[in-house]
Amino acid sequence: MRLRLEHQEVLLRLLSQENYPFSKVKEYLATLDKERVLHERPMEDKIIHQVLSLELRARTQKLLSPHLYSYQKGRGANEAWDKIIAWVKEYRRLPIPKTNRGIFVIQADVKSYTDTVPIGDSSELLRDLRSQYAMVAETIYAQNLIDAMRPVVEASESVTFQPNGEYQYAVGLPTGSHLTPVLANLYLGRLDRLAKQFPEGFYVRYGDDIFFAIADGLHCEQWWSKAQGILKELRLSVHPDKLQKTYWNGASRHAPEGTPHFEDYRGSVSLNHLGARIWWQGTVSLTLEKQAAWLRAYRMRIRHLILEIRRCMPKLSIIDQAKILCEATNEFFHASHPYVQMNQSSAAWRDIHLYILRILSYRLSGIKNQKAFRVVTPRMLVNECGLILPRGHKNEPD
Repeated sequence: MRLRLEHQEVLLRLLSQENYPFSKVKEYLATLDKERVLHERPMEDKIIHQVLSLELRARTQKLLSPHLYSYQKGRGANEAWDKIIAWVKEYRRLPIPKTNRGIFVIQADVKSYTDTVPIGDSSELLRDLRSQYAMVAETIYAQNLIDAMRPVVEASESVTFQPNGEYQYAVGLPTGSHLTPVLANLYLGRLDRLAKQFPEGFYVRYGDDIFFAIADGLHCEQWWSKAQGILKELRLSVHPDKLQKTYWNGASRHAPEGTPHFEDYRGSVSLNHLGARIWWQGTVSLTLEKQAAWLRAYRMRIRHLILEIRRCMPKLSIIDQAKILCEATNEFFHASHPYVQMNQSSAAWRDIHLYILRILSYRLSGIKNQKAFRVVTPRMLVNECGLILPRGHKNEPD
């Protein structure tokens, strides 16, 4: 849904004249990366949310931390991985004996982040919007912005469920709204700015995923103590099952004794971050869970596509069917996809290639075992049907 600039300006003028009466929303359960509760709202409200989000994004874009990689054009998980790898490589070039090399890493996940952000009139988010982000009450749509952040109008302090599925509460950004990613980036701005106090460390954030690394264990604990204080003031908490403390090095050595809370840091040669496994030597690969989910999504897409082809075009030849499936495969595994750009091992790519060929051969031939390759050969898929197998990009470790 795109709005022309002149339409946005008209809507903003209308919002500046009087408060827009937002409708109550209804919740429904959707399966995305996991089961999530989304909010359904009228189209008019969606348009207003989009206008407000565009205006708020424009006002705050330059104020976002350079350590933030979520919900921004040209900045995503892949760029965050590259920054981590570059920082580790730079550290490994320092004149430090290999037996003394090691980095203290803290990874944390804010528990139910967008569902627990306070949005009442006295919330920290609104104070930041009014002060740091120049969103004073007299400006164009301050009250409408406050209302838009609430899942319903006239939010109360406690959750109230209605028989028809409508409800009210005073915490939680409106899931599915254009405003939510913008506000999720802004609310943890104080935590992002904490990194300036530890210039020798490394910090990145993606939404509610927090990553901090530093060579000094004492400073690492000092950062974590201050970070916890900020989260408490923001009325947020860390998911206890997702808090990880790691002593990252090339031999999985334990953290040196004498370091504060050294027993909490497990030695490891790799870290899992944003669905990727980042290795000490400077390479990155998908975790087994993410790779399985990625390939499962591909399998389901091909399954639905072949069923649709045979329903709409039952007389289409196998070659023509294969060309359509190969085109869909090339689009799914496009070279610009963050997962395709990973520097995975040759063995990992061979497994992915074999999986793709098996799915295509099985769906086209109807044969589930290796005999499917006699009917639909890999050579035919590549040479005659235009299949391009993903190969990732070159990123050799030091």
